Amino acid sequence: MKPKSKGKRPNTLNIPIYSMEVFGDYVFLGGGGGYEISNLIQVFKYPAKMVDVPVLDKPVFEYKSDKKVANFMRMAKEGTTPILAVSMGEMVALFKIDAKSGEMIKTFEK
Repeated sequence: MKPKSKGKRPNTLNIPIYSMEVFGDYVFLGGGGGYEISNLIQVFKYPAKMVDVPVLDKPVFEYKSDKKVANFMRMAKEGTTPILAVSMGEMVALFKIDAKSGEMIKTFEK
């Protein structure tokens, strides 16, 4: 007899995580795996003021990185505009981060 499936367990994510970064009230998680698992960066809002938040809810933004996995992320927090640098294999991409919405706006890819 098989045990009944209870669906997705609380506080589990849809992708394996390979990198993460934090800026303000946002957590950036990069991962995937190819094949049946999408490669993407998910942005979650997690306000520092909220102490009793048991799980990361739905992402506020997603960036699909196609066949490239975000292996390393680093946030440049100095200056007026936060910049997120993401290493995806042989490629590096730079994103401006909207501090109010958490949206990632690609500015450079090489």
